[in-house]
Amino acid sequence: MAANFNAGVIGHPLDSVNLGFVFKSSFSADAPLWRRRTDRPDEVTTSIERQRDDVAIDFPAAFGVGASWRIRSPLTFSADYTRS
Repeated sequence: MAANFNAGVIGHPLDSVNLGFVFKSSFSADAPLWRRRTDRPDEVTTSIERQRDDVAIDFPAAFGVGASWRIRSPLTFSADYTRS
């Protein structure tokens, strides 16, 4: 079982501006793969099965920052950056 967490904070130093920060922890997980294929050309059935248990997925830690500016009530400009 893989476990991780995300933590973030958002603030508004001005009424029309929001700033946010996020941190995402790293994690690793096992990913067993299983595949079955069946071919039936000319009524001759051929089945192939494959399985792998040695596959792992590694996600690095990441952090991000973002900002938004509400120019007018229906119009907001926003941008963000995430680094892994």
